[in-house]
Order: sequence, then structure tokens, then C-alpha cells
Amino acid sequence: MQKLDFKLNTFTGIDDVTASAIVAEIGDISRFTSADKLAKYAGLTPSQMSSGGRGKTVTTGKGIER
Repeated sequence: MQKLDFKLNTFTGIDDVTASAIVAEIGDISRFTSADKLAKYAGLTPSQMSSGGRGKTVTTGKGIER
């Protein structure tokens, strides 16, 4: 992680192992043109689901291995 010069492990709760897993999952971050697109890829953006006039907001779950 030090050779790649990523600063992910400077966040509270993210150690080298977690930071490495994030980098391995995302790959080249420059392929995302904005933070919003990265969040959408990671499944962190809300999505509206509705049927019959009733609905709820949920996260998409895309990009997350389940």
C-alpha cells in the first residue's frame, strides 16, 4: 500500500488489509469519472423501488459480492 501511495489506511477503522481489499475490488479508480459513479458501483447509492403507489428507498447492492 505504501508503494501505491494510497491514503485509505489513514481513515479511522481502515487498516492495510481493508485498504488492500478495497483497492483490489475497485482496481483503477481513474475509470470512475466522479465519486458518485464510484458510490453507485459500490452499491452505496439509494434507489427508489415502488409498486402500486407505495415505495421505499433501498441501496442498490450492485458491485457488492453477496
